[in-house]
Amino acid sequence: MRVDQLTASRAIRYGFCPQNILVLSKVLFFLVLMHFSFYSWAVNPELPPPYGLDNPQSIGKFLNGNLPSNTPTSSSGTVTSWKVVNAFPNINFVDPVDMREYPGQNRMVIAGKNGQVWTFQNSPNVSSRTLFLDISSRVRSEGDCGILGIIFHPQFGQGGSSNRGYFYVYYRYTQQKGRSDQLAYVRLSRFRVPDGQSTADPNSEYVMIQQYDRHDWHNGGSMFFGPSDGFLYVIMGDEGGARDEFNSSQKINKNFFGGIHRIDVDRRGGNISHPIRRQPQPPVNPPSGWPGTFSQGYYIPNDNPWVNSNGSIMEEFWALGFRSPHRMWLDPPTGDIWVGDIGQGAREEISIVHKGDNAQWPYKEGFRNGFTSRPGNLIGTDTPPLLDYDRSDGSSVIGGLVYRGSKWANSLGGKYIFSDNVVQNIWTVDYYNSGSNQKQLITTIPFETNVWKDGVSHIFTDQAGEVYILQLAGHNRSGGRIYKLAPNSQTSGGTNAPTRLSQTGAFTNLNSLTPRSGVIPYEPNVTFWSDGAKKRRWLALPNNGSHNTSGEKIQFSQNGEWTFPSGTVFIKHFDFPVDDRNPTITRKIETRFTVRGDNGQYYFLTYRWREDQSDADLVTSSQNRTLTIQTSSGTRQQVWHYPSNTECITCHNSSVRQVLGLNTRQLNGDMRYPSTGRIANQLETMNHLNWFTSTLNESQFPSFATVKPANHPSASLEDRARSYLDVNCGYCHRPGALQTSFDLRYTTSLANQGILNTNPGDNLGITGAKLIAPGDANKSVIYQRLISLHEGVMMPPLAKNKVDEEGKQLIRDWINGMGGSTDTQAPTVPSNLSASNITPTSFTLTWNSSSDNVGVAGYQIYQN
Repeated sequence: MRVDQLTASRAIRYGFCPQNILVLSKVLFFLVLMHFSFYSWAVNPELPPPYGLDNPQSIGKFLNGNLPSNTPTSSSGTVTSWKVVNAFPNINFVDPVDMREYPGQNRMVIAGKNGQVWTFQNSPNVSSRTLFLDISSRVRSEGDCGILGIIFHPQFGQGGSSNRGYFYVYYRYTQQKGRSDQLAYVRLSRFRVPDGQSTADPNSEYVMIQQYDRHDWHNGGSMFFGPSDGFLYVIMGDEGGARDEFNSSQKINKNFFGGIHRIDVDRRGGNISHPIRRQPQPPVNPPSGWPGTFSQGYYIPNDNPWVNSNGSIMEEFWALGFRSPHRMWLDPPTGDIWVGDIGQGAREEISIVHKGDNAQWPYKEGFRNGFTSRPGNLIGTDTPPLLDYDRSDGSSVIGGLVYRGSKWANSLGGKYIFSDNVVQNIWTVDYYNSGSNQKQLITTIPFETNVWKDGVSHIFTDQAGEVYILQLAGHNRSGGRIYKLAPNSQTSGGTNAPTRLSQTGAFTNLNSLTPRSGVIPYEPNVTFWSDGAKKRRWLALPNNGSHNTSGEKIQFSQNGEWTFPSGTVFIKHFDFPVDDRNPTITRKIETRFTVRGDNGQYYFLTYRWREDQSDADLVTSSQNRTLTIQTSSGTRQQVWHYPSNTECITCHNSSVRQVLGLNTRQLNGDMRYPSTGRIANQLETMNHLNWFTSTLNESQFPSFATVKPANHPSASLEDRARSYLDVNCGYCHRPGALQTSFDLRYTTSLANQGILNTNPGDNLGITGAKLIAPGDANKSVIYQRLISLHEGVMMPPLAKNKVDEEGKQLIRDWINGMGGSTDTQAPTVPSNLSASNITPTSFTLTWNSSSDNVGVAGYQIYQN
């Protein structure tokens, strides 16, 4: 019987009026059809099922063991002979930034930037600590602030000495905690441990230097006592801001900014030192009721380089020309002072400094031209750095120490050991033994995937010759660790990576890039800009099949980052269009792997495709390749950049748990699964395969935030623009990442992102610049960085050799649409840039050879 006949007969049977039978039959026909349709998905293969894949495909960890289980020894091009271990695994600290040995005792001292100092027994099994000093009520700890240095007087603990209880603290002082502005003081103070006690008296503070400061960043704060002269050396930055905006690094007659200072805290007088002749000046007057700027309680060494009896010079200066020198170290055998100075946005530098040296900021950044002309009447000796490095290696250098201990003398003796806060590599420079000015990677500090920040803050060595590395805390404010350097005796897992792509076992056919069973494709809703390359992506999640009943699983987060199990492998392949006349003509150019090791740390492998397209070879260091592209008028050239392992870490940072593109807002969307030909929602398919630690309620998926591509047919302009910024910028510009002053994540409302009408750290020389100036893209720094290709200015900052024209237009339209701008005026560009080919929608920036370096505000070391 036909369905409509059946329903009609039942209607008569149950007494329905004949005129309603036709309507009712159609309704019931629809319901019956829907019932049989759902049932048919299970029994009729000709109808589309709701998921892209029916069952998981089993695969072992690390592509069935084809990849190393931990960071391979050859992935960085350097044989690793060192590792780090947790020196005190039973205790943690809040943002540890300085470390000392407690004089005369087998105890260690840790200073935290939050304003607390602790002591504890120097034993690997120690499980308790003692609060030694707490001045957190007067310490501003936002940004680059806090306690930044601590040092004991050389006579500390010596009975009969008037200095027996003295130690010195450098910190950023505030009398109003929690202020939203950046106004505070840099302060050098002396504290005292009373006789017979083991903790300091916080009320014993004697302020020796108090300098009013308008900006939270570039405070400096490293200190040491000269072993031969007994003088205290302290280093300070340039008051913060971009490009020495307060004009302080090349002056020695105003205040303390931008220099190393050498003072006599013992006030010996006579032919050794003399009283202070000139008081520091505040750069501007502080708010009404705030204390003054002053110095007291020390003398000036008579042999300082700039001594003038008429009181016109800040005679404390020992050297000048620094930007953001976080750590300095005196090498006693040579008298050399080693300084790590954080760059504006293009170079990080390591310098050896002597009496009267000028470290060249801001007229130089590393070996590059800086932002001003070299002063005509230069103060001091023009002294370039020993070495510099760019953002392919790191973004915030943390100066270290010259190793002179006996424990590792055979392998580290005389070498300078230093790190970078962002990538956490540990490097050495063998300057004294071989005259080298090249850094050598020896190991990398683990990233913690469940914290907001974990960068290296300090390197220290004790009298026993142990080398300690301090690592900042996480979001729980107490996760800071102290590591120590140790020989790398663990050989299992750290094997060499496959040297050819074909050896990884990821694909059964390299020509078609057919993935092996268990390597599942995925496609983000919005793709990261990669110089116009087309990308394919796969994920190998270790599992045993059978809907992953006992396999490894993903920890899901609706708005945050997912956490993947060890042994997971992510693969991204790049095809590059080589004919502008037909963008479908492409060549394989690069395949990258992101791998989570058994130790919880990620490593990265890059394979460069051969010219004959037969295979791809492992790249062990960053390199460029020039591509020839066919055009309608001939050919053009374009550079493609292959990243190093450390470059990958810059973007794959701990704030995104080192994985990009695999989160809810990116995968809650449809894709076509090649193995089944089905188009299905990726999040639903993963849930069906039982990939998550808890089964998700799929009825909630439509309510989840989802980023929208630039060409989305129905999404608003704001949604599309903010999606673009999230994917291309939000991995760094978010809480706990490299830049925390604003938040570009799509899941943060526009009103709370901190970008509208906000003053930028660096205005790029644009009058009236804002991060986003509603109605005026030309004055919006975020937009200007997106359209730049110049180092230190362009965003994203790495591997970008071509502007994304579609993204450029999207962001421009969004910004200009906010205020109804007609956008008919030519763009305003910095004075050292020229504009050519200007149209209402695009322009090209051309660098002048006289000043080839415009940068961004330096990467922040600490985040709150």
